[in-house]
Amino acid sequence: MPEWFDNKVSGGDIADGSIEVKDLEPALQEIVGALVVEQSVDQNPIDGDHMAEGAITPRAIDRPGQSEIYEDFYGDAGATLPIPWVANKTGANETTDYVADAKGGQYQLALDGTNEAQAAQITCGDNLLIDLSSKPVFEFRLRIDGNADMTSVEFAYIGFVANHTNAEDVFDNIDDSCWFIVIGTDVEIESDDGTTDNGGTSSIIFVDDTWTRFRIDCTDLANIGMYVDDVEQDAFGVLDMSGSAGALVQPIVALYRFDAGQAEVGFQLEIDDIRITQKR
Repeated sequence: MPEWFDNKVSGGDIADGSIEVKDLEPALQEIVGALVVEQSVDQNPIDGDHMAEGAITPRAIDRPGQSEIYEDFYGDAGATLPIPWVANKTGANETTDYVADAKGGQYQLALDGTNEAQAAQITCGDNLLIDLSSKPVFEFRLRIDGNADMTSVEFAYIGFVANHTNAEDVFDNIDDSCWFIVIGTDVEIESDDGTTDNGGTSSIIFVDDTWTRFRIDCTDLANIGMYVDDVEQDAFGVLDMSGSAGALVQPIVALYRFDAGQAEVGFQLEIDDIRITQKR
């Protein structure tokens, strides 16, 4: 604050012309600016672009009472994923690797056209860090190149699960799981809390090779929110996972071909970022 502003300023000073209103503008701008910065720190989400531009300082990342796992996948091709992320695959013909020279950092899962069952996934390696009673929200930004050519035995899974040690492990009937399932251009939704299985087909058409944001909002386990590019997918009814209260889970993104002999073609899934927030 300017030193002169600390002096006593009365209405009489302004009235008799000792201080002109225009002279107060710099100080008022400082005050308003400070309030705006504090408001943006407390209320607005922080992203990498704002940090890069210097509009928000690193201290603004502090979120009292909230825990966050965030990965933007900056890495060289061939590098190992940082803790807690673990990628695995079935054999030699799948790909799990950073994408070289990718804007903003990307990680790729890919199946090739070999006539065989294949699978590739990224999880937290069965390190279950997310408590479903802590109101977690899962977000994934990704795209799939070649999804329109998927056969009836090829799927992409995007969501959360309890244990899923190996990429080739089955996805059906897993307690404490919820995910989007991309099958060609269709997006299905499924949840299982060990008591109730819910699910259906969303109204969207998944567009090939287009960045898409998937969000699973678990702030109310009796009514899980499923969003694609911020549009809620609820035409199939309520996803009730009340039976999973207190369950520990991990995020998962996976490609899965459970059978051969279906005129397989190669396709790739590229992940731009994953963010999970929960109450401490």
